[in-house]
Amino acid sequence: KKGLKKNEFNKDFVYMKTILLFSPTGFIGGAERNLINICKYLPKKEFKVIVVLPFEGQLPGVLKKQGAMVIDFKTYFLHSGQIFNVLIGCVLLWWKLRKERIDIVHTNSIFSLYLPVYFAWLFRKPAFVHWADFDVRKGDKELINMFSRNTTVFAVSKSIQAHLIKSGIKEKVVKLLYYGNEQITKEICVEDRAIFNKKYNIQKNDIIFGMTGRIDDWKGHRYALKALVAIKHYPVKLFILGDYHLLKADSLKTELEAIINNNQLQDQVVFTGHINNPYELIKYFDIVLTPSDYEPFGLVATEAMALGKPVIASDVGGFRESVLDGETGFRVPAKNDLALAEKMEVLVRNTVLRDHMGIAGYERFKNNFSMDLFIKNIKEAYSGKK
Repeated sequence: KKGLKKNEFNKDFVYMKTILLFSPTGFIGGAERNLINICKYLPKKEFKVIVVLPFEGQLPGVLKKQGAMVIDFKTYFLHSGQIFNVLIGCVLLWWKLRKERIDIVHTNSIFSLYLPVYFAWLFRKPAFVHWADFDVRKGDKELINMFSRNTTVFAVSKSIQAHLIKSGIKEKVVKLLYYGNEQITKEICVEDRAIFNKKYNIQKNDIIFGMTGRIDDWKGHRYALKALVAIKHYPVKLFILGDYHLLKADSLKTELEAIINNNQLQDQVVFTGHINNPYELIKYFDIVLTPSDYEPFGLVATEAMALGKPVIASDVGGFRESVLDGETGFRVPAKNDLALAEKMEVLVRNTVLRDHMGIAGYERFKNNFSMDLFIKNIKEAYSGKK
């Protein structure tokens, strides 16, 4: 730099790395919230982020607001595993990026796996794969093992990590990396609480349960509603945040509405639809429910813990690592509405226990699932230190 003498260098200079991130969709779910956090919290002075995804849904606009460069790419190429399509996709992507210097390639989902892994191999860049699913297709396993010299798999939980290794993916490439959550202010001002209460007709003694995330067949909404029937004599309400899964909306919506109508739950269940910032409503919940059939990680549980909320979760997958049974909440058998109702009633009746579990959950969040820890770990992985 100007002003430096010969053989001197600027010790404060940081080489900015460019990360090429891939998403298979433009709609926002748990994995996409992780992608948003990467773009938001990686230091802008150290990393430039370019995201490749189909221009659909709200995700492209959100990523642009976080300072990411966004490239529209056809779903056909992002999802394909056919070698001809993958190579054509690599060429098209190279042309779009010909003026950029790429240092790191990272796919946020196994549903856009082949294009980024091949692209990284062709241009001799390290590849990172976020793996948040129990599906291990034969071709996916063979791809990772074939390019294991330059590929790292981020397993989002110990459950996923063990499953991938057991399925035949080389152990040396599979690294544990929990999702991170933002540090959120837990305080609620009196005026905001009054507005919330009026909008949703919340009474003074009401106990509010909440579910967040996409409404999907395996997320356990039917069991939450059936459990609510068993404790409907208490002053309880259930908030359900999120949109229906596009492919299952009609049948699942019909089923859930039938449970509500047949059991006169209309005044106790609130569907909010999509919420850009779920924390805006979670902070008003007393207890968060996550009764999924299975769960690779369970971002909604750690989001609740970040706000000091006790969680009642299914005893599956990542919930076994995030929710400590009897300490930060309860774990119950999956697909069991009676067991779920029993623990819901325990927390309805015990305010002291709710508060204790909320405090313990918040401490567990800070020590294991904070955004600072996530960014630290991912930076170390990018640099080759971890």
